[in-house]
Amino acid sequence: MDATSKLAARAKEGRYVGHDFMSNGVRVYWPERHSVTVERTVIYLTNDIVAGEPPEVDLQKFDLPPVDDDNNDDMPDLIPFDDPIDDRSPELTPQNDQGPTETHNNNQTDESPSIPPISKFNQLQPQRKKSPSAKVRALTDGTGITGEEFDHADNFLSANIVYVTSQVGNDPANMREALACPDSQQWMLAMVEEITRLKARNSWEYVYPPTDANLISARFVYNLKGDEHGNPTRYRARLVAQGYKQVEGLDYNFDDIFAPVARLESVRAMCAIAAIEDDELVQTDIKSAFLYGRMEPGENVYLMPPKEITLPGLKPGQVLKLRACLYGLKQAGRRWYQKLRDALRQVGFTRSQFNHAVFYRQLSPAEGPGTATIFCHVDNMGLKANKKYMPHLIAVLKSRFKLSEGKFIIS
Repeated sequence: MDATSKLAARAKEGRYVGHDFMSNGVRVYWPERHSVTVERTVIYLTNDIVAGEPPEVDLQKFDLPPVDDDNNDDMPDLIPFDDPIDDRSPELTPQNDQGPTETHNNNQTDESPSIPPISKFNQLQPQRKKSPSAKVRALTDGTGITGEEFDHADNFLSANIVYVTSQVGNDPANMREALACPDSQQWMLAMVEEITRLKARNSWEYVYPPTDANLISARFVYNLKGDEHGNPTRYRARLVAQGYKQVEGLDYNFDDIFAPVARLESVRAMCAIAAIEDDELVQTDIKSAFLYGRMEPGENVYLMPPKEITLPGLKPGQVLKLRACLYGLKQAGRRWYQKLRDALRQVGFTRSQFNHAVFYRQLSPAEGPGTATIFCHVDNMGLKANKKYMPHLIAVLKSRFKLSEGKFIIS
């Protein structure tokens, strides 16, 4: 059988020396290595046991420490593994000399306990002496972490716990919970603000739906934003379409749900090039990016208005025919990517053939040296350009999209 096969035998043959009194294992002598180790998983081949000790030639190759059987004054008081210890007795009592492994020294008095024999192989591997770590010694000596540092860490942890609890788990799950909260007035104002923002972007029109139209429902998603101390700073309510109710071929096509994102290799390469060319690298994100995506001609998606919210001018029986891609629609990600692609092409950027989420532009001598590069991951973008062209690039993007404050990664 091939030795490399997973079914090949992996057991090794050794010779049983005796039990290890410091662990639950046994001592095994390996003739090919001339060493003794402590093992726990062993199988005894009782049919092949040969009486007697290991061959003399093997023992001669193994360096055994000398043992003087006539003078045991310097030997430690070791206790055999098979002799019970009476914990109730304050001193070790002499063992009965009837045991086959017990010997007595004639020079000892009756008051001293008998010294058990010490196997030669028990001295082969001395036990490692454990010592406390440097931190434990520092705490024991009083030079460790002070109470002031502990108080600072405790205050920092408490502040983070307050911040996390204010961000997670306390947001209303639906409109009923939002209106039942003590701060229901703030949540109502947040919903009205969201409806006003969507109307300002011409996100829909009021129509009477066809009889065979697939009406998609919508709901609000609530998020309470806070500062580092847990104090609320903004109540946000986003109107989200329940896209799982869309029907393929009626509300969307299968090839309209893919939106490329920048690969990690491209991001690493751009960071490395920015460091080599001494360029600036800025990270920013576009606010409400999906709302920039528009429905294509002939694409009809009908949305039922959210309950308990009165839309001005909406007549009974009318629904919302979407013009903008709301969050939650299956085609929202791709429509936003198409909008970003067209906008970057208009300002002279070219899409990479290897990564469709990376755009680049070779700068003119008046704009500075090097190449300007943009990579996008949904609504997050990374901008790389020289220090002269970077402010112009950010201004161009702000003229087309609403950007958040950029963060300099490399400056």
